[in-house]
Amino acid sequence: MPKNRCRRVADLFTALEARHVLAGPPDITGVSGQFVDVDGDRVSFRLSGPGTVEVFTPTEPGSGGFAVMDSTEESRLVISVRKAGAGDGRLFINYIEASNRMAGVSAPKVDLSGALVLMNAEAISLGRFLNAADLMLTEPEVTSGVRIAIVSVDGTAEDPSQFSLGQRRLESFTVTRLHRLELSAASVGRMTVAATRDPETGRMQESTVTVGRIDLLSVGRSLMFCTLNFNSVGTIRAGAMGYADLNVAGVGPSGYSIDALRLGPVEAVTALVSGPIGSVSVVEWVNGGISATSLDRMTVTGSRVIQGDFAAGLALSGANNSGLAFDRLVVRGLFHGTLTTATSAGDIDVGGFMNASVAIGFNGSDFHPNDLPTNLAGWANPSASLRKLVITKRVSAVQNFVNSVVIAPTIQRLVHVNNVNDVANGGDAYGIAANRINSLKWTAPRISLSDVSALSLGSLPPEQAPFPMIFNDEFADASLFGSPDVGDGRLRLFVTVV
Repeated sequence: MPKNRCRRVADLFTALEARHVLAGPPDITGVSGQFVDVDGDRVSFRLSGPGTVEVFTPTEPGSGGFAVMDSTEESRLVISVRKAGAGDGRLFINYIEASNRMAGVSAPKVDLSGALVLMNAEAISLGRFLNAADLMLTEPEVTSGVRIAIVSVDGTAEDPSQFSLGQRRLESFTVTRLHRLELSAASVGRMTVAATRDPETGRMQESTVTVGRIDLLSVGRSLMFCTLNFNSVGTIRAGAMGYADLNVAGVGPSGYSIDALRLGPVEAVTALVSGPIGSVSVVEWVNGGISATSLDRMTVTGSRVIQGDFAAGLALSGANNSGLAFDRLVVRGLFHGTLTTATSAGDIDVGGFMNASVAIGFNGSDFHPNDLPTNLAGWANPSASLRKLVITKRVSAVQNFVNSVVIAPTIQRLVHVNNVNDVANGGDAYGIAANRINSLKWTAPRISLSDVSALSLGSLPPEQAPFPMIFNDEFADASLFGSPDVGDGRLRLFVTVV
């Protein structure tokens, strides 16, 4: 029987009943029974509680189905399959439906080609949803919870599978593979895409999830080419995430739009978040980025085989409970993305900067590497400060600041633990610009200064700047650092000491 593709709930049962008329009378009617599948497997069914079952036995794989009549909240349908002969131990049918409420359906060895359509249920256990098969709970304005455990979903590019749960809360949803699913519900407690020994499991691909709040989304292997629309998020965990959009429109009970992201390697993921984020831990992030009001902490961890770079955008428009855009940002590898915030920020600890731009107190206009400004006038928040900036040699002992710009009205503490290679850079200036640095520590050469002021950001001619420098008040118009190439492969440090 063909899959019903009508999306209007009011018309859904009319279409299904019309299908029965065309099919003729059921092959089996009762509360229990048995039949032999087209490939020889033995199928048994039993309905506990009120009601009867009409069975249209399949004449070919993916045909036939079960219709439950006159059920109540106490009715539960159980379908079991016993492998026999040349059978595969599974039943592949078109549909299971019930026009009244049920307690649930348990049929883990039953696969569908058409739809599972119930008025309401508390628990559903089924096999595979193939050929873009659907799951629909049709009773409107029901807010109670439902638990779903299935094997997999395989929709098509032209016609994704649809799981439409209305105003219900999806208490738990367990599956091993999601491919082209559109899921909608009021909220989700726990959604788990579990990995098994089969390498194709643990994957969520080309799917769209639209719910109010999701407490936990856990994807064992990869979450790819998906669109996730939530009002708030507890935790999202994924082995890898790529080519996905994460849209979060509100704030949850914790005060965060997203409590936590725990991700493996990330590529081309864009997170548009209306409120604050609690914590982000990611192996690496390449392309895309995060837009939010603030976050507490973010760590790009790397792994034994991945350096741990951040090559994306981070745009923060407000402040967290500490009054900062973020408390701590640690990038194990290279930071070669962008960071903009209109407010003060906490600590930045990176393995190095490459083709990067960081702007604290930013006003929202275009900002790119090589745009070292001549002054800091006109910024949105001239009183903004960066609490600490640490540039380490975790990645390279000689190249940890290349073609990058870091700008903040005040840097409270700057620690640069290694000198870097300088390049001609097309004549563009790059470096770190600040009106004031309260504490500066530098190695190669070893320098420790306090109360450093760079009131002007012009560049000294290289011939006027011996290196290492003797710091005194003669360099009244010096840039903090960043200079045209002087031919010996070292970045110059120019400061004014007040």
